[in-house]
Order: sequence, then structure tokens, then C-alpha cells
Amino acid sequence: MNDSNWEWYSNHRDSQQSVGLDLLSLWTDDWENGEIVLDIGCGTGELTKMIAERDNVKSVIGVDISANAIEFASKNNSVDGKTQYLVGDAMLLPETLSHFEKAFTKVYCNEALHWMEDKQTVLRNACWCLKETGSFLFHIDRVKSPFYNVYHKSIDLPKWMKYLKDFQPKFCPFLRSLKDLQDMISRSGFKKYPRTIERYHYSFSADTKDKHIGFLRPLMTHLDLIPASLHEDFLEDCFQIFQRASTKTEDGVLHWSAEAFHVKVYK
Repeated sequence: MNDSNWEWYSNHRDSQQSVGLDLLSLWTDDWENGEIVLDIGCGTGELTKMIAERDNVKSVIGVDISANAIEFASKNNSVDGKTQYLVGDAMLLPETLSHFEKAFTKVYCNEALHWMEDKQTVLRNACWCLKETGSFLFHIDRVKSPFYNVYHKSIDLPKWMKYLKDFQPKFCPFLRSLKDLQDMISRSGFKKYPRTIERYHYSFSADTKDKHIGFLRPLMTHLDLIPASLHEDFLEDCFQIFQRASTKTEDGVLHWSAEAFHVKVYK
């Protein structure tokens, strides 16, 4: 994520929120009184807050690697006595937040794993955080989305190379197959059964260029390497790439879709 644009992200998160609510539906019949939940990669905290507002949830901790995101979430999406937001790297939880061991009945991770290089370690750490029989619910992209192509192609545009030549992309590799996912889950310490893995198709559409740019802006982690006076010019070029990767409906609305897995596993 672009670490300077969390307020913008919060105002343009409809797509991510929709995916997150669909993911949460896998827990519909699983809630029990006194749930203690960890939200990995909580971002601005809107979904963390929604979880905390459930009557059967005792507390929720949201963790994100971005201090700016945590500051925003704490100010805007806290529930008195039920939420806590902490800066933390999901790949280093045992080393940095050792009190998380076997502390949670549920762990949740929506639209965050694609920013994390070592997904195997994240899954293993999620299992480490869970009490016995606790469950981990997560979204993981299956194939490269049009956004992924925009992200990487924008880095290689000759016009912007002088600013981005040393930039290391943060958008991390995707799964190669369902078997890779199953093997990764098994190596992380989760039970083989019960296990839910659902193919999930999601999409984004908007009827104006400004809405598309609003979606893209906070996701361009390299935006701050470009002078602020050129941000709109750069985002216009990103939109042009996005437009070529999208389909257009008869009424002129740009639309893209992607594939992922929604997964629920138990310790």
C-alpha cells in the first residue's frame, strides 16, 4: 500500500470491503460467545471494527505493518473496550508480539497476503496465534489481476524510469495452483479436515475515470517516489494501462475481474 494515502484508501475501499464481507460469511455459523479475534493486515480498520461490533466478540486486535494505517484505524475505527491496533509484521509475529501465542479463537486476513512475500510463514504464524480448534479465515489471490499488471507495467514506463529505476516492487508472487495452496496450509500446522477452500471471483467497475484513479491511487506503493506535482500525470498513465486491461460494458463502464480462494482452516 502507498503509506501516505490511508485516508484516501479508506474513502475508496468499496471493492476491498465487499470482498471482506464475502469472506466473513464463511464464519456465519461459527461464532461463539467470547471470541477473541486477530485481524492480520487490518489496514484502516473498517472490517476490524465491524467484527468488534458483534455481540459475541469479546475483543479484536488489528495488526498492520504500517504505523500510519494503525494511527488512522485507532482514531477512526475503534470500539471502546473491544479494539486494539498494533504495528506488526505478520511474518515476524513470534519475534515481535510473543504474547500472541495461542491467544486467539479466530484469525482473519482479507486482501493482504499479496503484499506479503513469505506467505508460508504468515500462515504458520496465524496457526501459532490460534488456540486449539481455532480457525483462520483468509483471502488469497489465485491469478494475476489487471491491477497486478497495472502495478508492474507502470514501473517500467520509460517516462517514469528516472524516478523508479531503483524501486523494488512490493506486490508479491501469486499461487501457481490449488495444490500449492493445499500444501502450504498443511505445512503450516492446520488440520486437513475440516477445511473449506472456495474459488472466489471478484470484480471492480466504475463509470468515471476519477473513480478508477481513486481506486488505484492508494495501491501504487511507488507513488511517493515521484514528485508530488507529477502525481496526477503518473496516475493518468496508470489509468491508461488499467483501461487497456479492462473490458467495457455497453453503457461505457470499465470492468475488471479476478480470481482468488477464500479459505477457512482449523488448528
